[in-house]
Amino acid sequence: MAGTSGWLDRRKKMLSKIDDSSIQSYRSADAELVSSVMNGFRPDSREKVPQSGMRVVCNISSAHIAAVLTGESRKDPKPYKNRYDLASQRKDPQAVGARVPTPQSLREKIDSVLASLTSTSDGKEFYYAAIELNGSGIRYFGDLCMVLKPEETDPNTLVLFKNSYDLSRSPIREEVFVNGSIDMAKAIDKAKELQGVWPDDVIEMAACKLLDGANPTERRITSGTVSAGVLFDEDYLEVIRLESFGASSLEEIRLSAQDVAVEGRVAERLRSGPAPSFAELQWRHRRRGAERIATQVRVSTRVVATAGRTR
Repeated sequence: MAGTSGWLDRRKKMLSKIDDSSIQSYRSADAELVSSVMNGFRPDSREKVPQSGMRVVCNISSAHIAAVLTGESRKDPKPYKNRYDLASQRKDPQAVGARVPTPQSLREKIDSVLASLTSTSDGKEFYYAAIELNGSGIRYFGDLCMVLKPEETDPNTLVLFKNSYDLSRSPIREEVFVNGSIDMAKAIDKAKELQGVWPDDVIEMAACKLLDGANPTERRITSGTVSAGVLFDEDYLEVIRLESFGASSLEEIRLSAQDVAVEGRVAERLRSGPAPSFAELQWRHRRRGAERIATQVRVSTRVVATAGRTR
């Protein structure tokens, strides 16, 4: 799968629909800003900032990151595991927590659709990630954001304009599901409308995402707006990697300022009271342990204090 001009054409089409020429010029300038920021340039400069620009990220709980960071030293071929890897570890149907054969789940149905875009038979080798600029990823999926080195994601890796679960949600659901069953042909056609590739299409996809919600005013957006818009809550550009990864593939681990503040608050309450709960202490203990292991495997950790411009 190779990058195409499709997303560039979409961006141009979005701009052409703006009737006011003055506003159109502002949005065109905004699109150029998106390109500059995603490429890692300083504001108003063509100088690149090390470790800046678009990245592929995965969030994980501090309870589980140790397995990823130590996996390579344990000769684990798949340090970072997907749902299929985890299920395969529980083959005994009598074991507690074993995966009991069931009808194809919604996730598996969507994986089957995406498999047609990746020339694979199913989703067993899918490792989902997101495009991030300088934030701390999708915190819903974990409090630690693992940032992959750009070269660790193969060129032409599938990227989707939306969360793939949107294929099962309204209004797309009404187009691709019939009587509760997925119409594979329609679902694949709809998924093709969302597809792009890393890294060739990502900048134009990000520009389309930002322009889609831009205000029709004569005001420029900022690099902070770009960062917030590329990944907002669970609205992101989704990356479907076809291989696992370990510590050697990581550029850094990002911590959100909010979580670090809560961690400090737990420590203060431990000293001065009122006493934190066991769950709070366990969470803090796991995070501190994760940072220690990251140091041991030479992966840096960084607190993301702002998603604004890079100096």
